[in-house]
Amino acid sequence: MLVVVHDIFHSFFESVEFYEKILSSFSNTKIILFNYPGKIFLRKILSDISGQAFTSYDPDNIQTNEEIAAALDTLLNFLSDNKRITDDDKIHLVGVGYGGNIASCFCNPNYLFL
Repeated sequence: MLVVVHDIFHSFFESVEFYEKILSSFSNTKIILFNYPGKIFLRKILSDISGQAFTSYDPDNIQTNEEIAAALDTLLNFLSDNKRITDDDKIHLVGVGYGGNIASCFCNPNYLFL
């Protein structure tokens, strides 16, 4: 399974063909494309993961790397709880641009999620 944490100033729409090629080239491949502030309103996801995410930007509500990593953790736990991913799925985490900072924070063994 490929988990991609995108850069804050881009969307996945520019890369759709690339991800489609990956999906068509490798059988049983799963890809999670994770957008975050600038793209989605994290407070909504953290408070109600089953609710609808929407595009928003609020300069008075800037999330830290830890909060965004916690949202990714919440998403992965939600997918696991709902049997969309399993413990057998090998995860390859890729951060694009600023998403690399979020991916690094997510992988930090000393970090305890919120």
